Amino acid sequence: MTERSAGRRILFVTNTIPGEEIGATKRAAAHLQALCSLGDVDLVLIGGHDEASLPGDLRRQFGTVVVEPVREEAARWKAYGAMSGRLAKTKALLFDLFPPELHSLSDPEAEASAARLPACRYDVVFAFKIQAISWVHQVLASKAAPTIPVRIGDFDDLTSDYRAKLGAQAGHGSLMRLIDQVHVARIRRVERQVLKSWDLTIVCSETDSDRAMALGVAHREPLVVPNGVTMAPPCEPTGVWPADRPIRLLFIGLLNYKPNVDALHWLANDILPALDEQMPRPFVVDVVGRRDTGEVEGLCRQHPALNFLGEADSLQPVYESAAAAIVPLRLGSGTRLKILEAFQFGRAVISTHKGAEGLSVTDGEHILLADTAGKFAAAVRRIAEDDALRAALETAGRERLLALYTREAIVAEQVKALGSLMQKANAI
Repeated sequence: MTERSAGRRILFVTNTIPGEEIGATKRAAAHLQALCSLGDVDLVLIGGHDEASLPGDLRRQFGTVVVEPVREEAARWKAYGAMSGRLAKTKALLFDLFPPELHSLSDPEAEASAARLPACRYDVVFAFKIQAISWVHQVLASKAAPTIPVRIGDFDDLTSDYRAKLGAQAGHGSLMRLIDQVHVARIRRVERQVLKSWDLTIVCSETDSDRAMALGVAHREPLVVPNGVTMAPPCEPTGVWPADRPIRLLFIGLLNYKPNVDALHWLANDILPALDEQMPRPFVVDVVGRRDTGEVEGLCRQHPALNFLGEADSLQPVYESAAAAIVPLRLGSGTRLKILEAFQFGRAVISTHKGAEGLSVTDGEHILLADTAGKFAAAVRRIAEDDALRAALETAGRERLLALYTREAIVAEQVKALGSLMQKANAI
C-alpha cells in the first residue's frame, strides 16, 4: 500500500458516515481507509449530521471536521410537505424543488459554505455520492471557494438511472411522470457536468461505467471500484439438510430501501405461491434488516412463510441457520453487498440478474440466477434438494469473493490509482 504523504491534504465530503452498518457506510469506510493512506484527511459532513454522530475512533481519523448546516432547500421540502393544494404542490415539484438526492445551494449558501472550510491549501477533494458531489460542485464554483487542484467524485451508482427506472416502475400518471422526468434531468445535468470537468469519477460496476460513458461527455472513463467486504470466518457448511427441518431461506437488507421493499412484495405475491406449488417440503424465509417503516413487518404478518426478524445484533447466527440467501431484486443499481456477505458467510445465493448486476459471477457456478417467479422458485427447489449443488455454490461463492471482492484488495487498488493521479497532478 502507498505510504502516507505527510504533506498531502485531502478534503473528504460525504453525507454518509463511514461505518459497517449498510452498503453505503461500508463503501464510505473503504474510501476513508484509502484516503488516510494517502494523506491527512479533513471532513465535511453534510445532510443534517453533526460531529456527535461520529464515533470516537472514527473522529480520530480526521483533522478538522466541518458540519454543514441544514440548507434552504431542506426548508423548502418541509414547506412542500405542509402544502395541501395539488396545484401548489405540482408547481413546487416542477419549478421550485430540486430532487432530494441533490444538495442544492443558493449563491449566498455556497459562499458561506466555502468560507467555513479550513484556511489551508487542499491538494484533493473527494466527494462520496451525488449529494456530496453536487455540494462540492457548487461550493468550488463560488467566489469564496479555495483552489483545489484535484477533484474526485464517487457516484457509487448513477442516481439518474436509478431514479428513471424507479419512476417507470411506479406506474405514475402523466403528471407524476413529467415530474419524475424533470427530477431525473436535474440529476443527470449534475452527473454530466462532473463527468465532463472533474479529474476522476468513480462507479461501483462496469455496468455503471458503461452508462456514464453513454452520456457522451466524460473526458475519461470512470474508475470502477467495486464494493467489498472485510473477511470473516465462514459459517459451517450446510451439509445434508435434515429431512425433518424446514428449508430456511434468508432475505437481508435495508427495509426502507424501495428496491428491497419491492423485492419483498414480489416474493410474497408471486414467488411464494410458486414455491408452494413446487416445494415438496416446508420452507420459511427469515427477513432481516434495519429501518422498517412497518410496511415489511405488516407484509410478513400476511404470509405464514415470511418470518420477520427485523434488526439483528449479529449476522453470523442468521446465516448459520440458513440453507441459502435469496436476492429477488427487480430495481436498483450498483453491486449488492448482500450477495458478497452471503459469499463471505459461505452460503449459496439465488438472485435475479438485476440483483447480481455488477458482480463477476456465473450462473450455475457461483450463484443461481432467475428472473421470473416460477424460475426463481425452481432454483430454490434445486438448492433445497441438491446438497451437492448447494455445497459447490457455497465453496465457489466464497472463492469468488476472496479473488475479487475483499476490502483489503479493493482499498489497495484504489490507493494505487488515486496515488498515481495525485502524483501526475503534482498534488503532493
